[in-house]
Amino acid sequence: MTFEDGSEVLFHIGIDTVNLQGEGFSTFVNSGDKVKQGSKLVDFDLPFLESKSIDSTVMVVFTKHKEVSIESKTVQANEALDITCK
Repeated sequence: MTFEDGSEVLFHIGIDTVNLQGEGFSTFVNSGDKVKQGSKLVDFDLPFLESKSIDSTVMVVFTKHKEVSIESKTVQANEALDITCK
């Protein structure tokens, strides 16, 4: 995701999920789409990942940023995570 100020954030869901070829994931945006705060980006089927012995760790990687504010917390299923880049 690229913010208006040029900050970039990469969201990576799970370890070795690329081998699933999209199975278990539903995306709600496409490359180039503009989104607003609160926009749903992706859903993933946690029980499906677990049934495939996939590590469901979600990584948020800041590749270009000036200042990032993110609340450190454990996020439950269906809970939003607010990220602010300044």
